[in-house]
Amino acid sequence: MREKMNPIKTASNNSTAKQKYLGDRGLLIFLVFLSAFAPLSTDLYLPALPTMTTYFNVPEYLTNLTLILFFIFFSAGILIWGPLSDKYGRRPILLIGITCYAAASLLCAASGSIYQLIFFRILQAIGGGSASAVATAIVKDVYLERKREKTLALVQSMVIIVPAVAPVIGALLLTFTSWRGVFIIQGLLGVIILTGSIVFQETLEHRGSGNILHTLGRLGVVLKNPGFTSLLLIFSLSSISGLAFISSSSYIYQNDFGTSSQIYSYFFA
Repeated sequence: MREKMNPIKTASNNSTAKQKYLGDRGLLIFLVFLSAFAPLSTDLYLPALPTMTTYFNVPEYLTNLTLILFFIFFSAGILIWGPLSDKYGRRPILLIGITCYAAASLLCAASGSIYQLIFFRILQAIGGGSASAVATAIVKDVYLERKREKTLALVQSMVIIVPAVAPVIGALLLTFTSWRGVFIIQGLLGVIILTGSIVFQETLEHRGSGNILHTLGRLGVVLKNPGFTSLLLIFSLSSISGLAFISSSSYIYQNDFGTSSQIYSYFFA
């Protein structure tokens, strides 16, 4: 007698992975935009840094804090949002984080002082961290094996491509608007992604147990791992030179070499 075989349950045929409104292609585009959050939030306004320094009449290091602190709090946000999305689901975390990002972006555009701008950039970074954290988690939920590898490669490639393109777009925007307009564009990007998050259907099937402190406590376990901390230190140190160039390049090219913001963006790309 032939034994009836039960179908193997995979992430790709899991009902939670089906996107009624986004569809497969829409989900992929959604993931690409989520992964592009960090470079669009930093490199898009790089050509405007000298102008912002002059506008607020402050030293360059204060304006650069809007960039450096963004990197720090964005990275910290990823560490927090990731475990929270395992416990509460991908969609709720996206809705909270992207709402925070969009609101903070518009507040950045309305900033009356450099200190207000720094504070709102920190809020923007914390909210934006949810995008990177959840994007990787969604790929893990939905795709399997080779498909997962290909999707991750495509999504992560945006982290390489967008930093080269974003300053060019930012410089082009500056020909039509001011630095405030660049932050308004970031806010509109947040609204678009928020709309996608609203129609996005949950992909996490089994949520983590335990309270929130236990969930976040897993970060401490990871940080105690010598292998992880060693790699963290190596990658952090190797990124310092890149961050130094990013934060100073616009001043050097525009103030010292006398190039326009558009020409600077080409050199940066």
